Parts: sequence; C-alpha cells; structure tokens
Amino acid sequence: MKEMISGIKISVILLTAFLLVSCGEKNDKPDTIPLVGSQLKPVQQSAAGNIYVVASNSQNDIKRGKGFFVIEFKDIKSGEPVKVSNVKSEAVMHIDGKQTSYETSMTYSDSTGSYDVTYDFPVRGNVYIDVHFNDSLKVQFIFSVI
Repeated sequence: MKEMISGIKISVILLTAFLLVSCGEKNDKPDTIPLVGSQLKPVQQSAAGNIYVVASNSQNDIKRGKGFFVIEFKDIKSGEPVKVSNVKSEAVMHIDGKQTSYETSMTYSDSTGSYDVTYDFPVRGNVYIDVHFNDSLKVQFIFSVI
C-alpha cells in the first residue's frame, strides 16, 4: 500500500513539473500559413491614403516565438484587394527603456494585395510593426505578444 501511495506521489510531482515547464515554453515553430483566406481572422486594421490595411491570422493573436500573420491591402471605397508596391515591414519592441528591432519577413502571396509575414519575437510585450508601401505610405500595428 505504501509503495502505491509513493508511486502516486511521484506521478503527481512529475506531472506538476512537466506542466510548469511546458507552460513557459517558447513557441519555436511558426503556425502553418493557411491556404484558405476564410481561415484568417482580422486582428487589426489601419488606413493610409485610399487604402486600408488588414492584419489577420488564424489564431486572432500574436504568440511569442516564431509565427506568421497576413497583411492585406484593400481599397477603402470598394473593399477590393489592391496591388501595392515596395512593401516592407519593421518590428520594434521597447524593453527596459531600450528600443529593440526584430526581423520580419514579408512574402507576396498568390492573392492580389496579400502578403505573408513571418516573425520571431522572443519575448512577451507590445510590438510595434510599421508597414511601408507605395514609396511614401505607412501604417502601424501594435500587437500584444503573448
């Protein structure tokens, strides 16, 4: 009987340790970029000129570690996707009073006006993502990395 209780105690201790370690684990693998636009959920949107820019992903949030989201450019009046040029993004976090830049990579997708953005944010906090396009236009998204 004592051996059985000792075995249960050890199992509970191991399970607790496993849960504590896995809850704080960094996400090292990006989500798979969905192939169907309907799987995406708009997270934020902003406008510049006559274009509004929508940031979407499959989980409705930005997670620490590697991940992705999609940026879509749409005409303000019609809501139809529009082709833009010279698209790039910059990501910055303010940590301990210092500004730290993080790399994002934008790739044109098969859909007009749509770009896949991959990132690797190693810490939690607010990240400011500037999206530049058409030479002089810019929008900013502020995501809470969880």
